Amino acid sequence: MASKRQLKGDIKFIAEELVSECIAYIMINSEVNLEETEAIVNDVVEYYSKALIDINAVRKLDKKERGDNLKAIRNDLGQKVPEFIARIAKLCEKK
Repeated sequence: MASKRQLKGDIKFIAEELVSECIAYIMINSEVNLEETEAIVNDVVEYYSKALIDINAVRKLDKKERGDNLKAIRNDLGQKVPEFIARIAKLCEKK
């Protein structure tokens, strides 16, 4: 199992990459769907903040619960990332 520090670093890296993709989309495309791009960025930032709060909250739990909660956070990350990527890919589709 990864440490809290590693999990926080992973989530930060992924959030930064997703936001960077949105910024690249805005800079490269002439027909930008700014509202949807902004919504994706806001959702990524909201998820990042919530995940950090959840990770910090495991301090108050016993060792078994701590491990289970960190696994749940990592599993949630594994589900959310493809959703964010699909939303970004949908932006880039030709109309």
